[in-house]
Amino acid sequence: MTTRGFITAASGPSYVRMAYALALSINSTQTDGSKLSVIVDDEAHVLPHYREAFDQIFSVGEQHHTTSSMTPRSKFYDLSPYDSTICLDADMVLLSDHSALWDCLEKQEITWADAFTIDDEKITNRAYRLDFDAANLPDVYSAFFFFRKGEIAETFFNVVKSIFKDWPDWRYRFLKAPHCYNRRISTDIAFALAAQVLQIKPIFQPRFIHYKQDLHTDENVPLNLMLTTGSMFVDRYRQYLPFHYYDKSKTEDLIEWLGGL
Repeated sequence: MTTRGFITAASGPSYVRMAYALALSINSTQTDGSKLSVIVDDEAHVLPHYREAFDQIFSVGEQHHTTSSMTPRSKFYDLSPYDSTICLDADMVLLSDHSALWDCLEKQEITWADAFTIDDEKITNRAYRLDFDAANLPDVYSAFFFFRKGEIAETFFNVVKSIFKDWPDWRYRFLKAPHCYNRRISTDIAFALAAQVLQIKPIFQPRFIHYKQDLHTDENVPLNLMLTTGSMFVDRYRQYLPFHYYDKSKTEDLIEWLGGL
């Protein structure tokens, strides 16, 4: 029987708390019993009541933080205890049951989600994707990323490890535009480079909501997130898709809404 589950990486106590909120949302919405495992830099950040929400906890320790706090994400393949895995950013919540999604995802070995606005329109703002466009990279969002254990996925994550380890070389070879040269690595860029090198083209892509203010509207007109009994609204739009809330100040409200401590 194929095992399925979610995984995230959380460095520092605030991100571990976000991962706890994510786990609460998964446990309250998914009917197939899939759970969240978490990779942490220090297991001391995992409070006793968090452990009840997580499936498995992996502590990678400081020795793996050679280039970035994002480096543990290169270990998703190695550490995931599942045959099929959805990798999520810690600052996300699931708002509905996506159990039926797995069969679609498993038609390929690797895929990633498209980013959508709060009113379910594909995001076209490229302000944060200039490097992607300049280097003609695939539009990868690591916030929602799927892989199925196998040769392609293993090779993909081996390439990702190389990118994290030798980032200056990869940056020089692939991101040659002057404004890119001194940029720091991001998981989106690392995953996109690996997808380009291996010529990975998704067959099916799910969707998630990217709740970053300036991707939706004028930054002087703030979005209004409202939590009601059993529902989340942003302005007049009810949210159903995986929700990347991004605004870390929302974490405590979300934990309270999800019934956590």
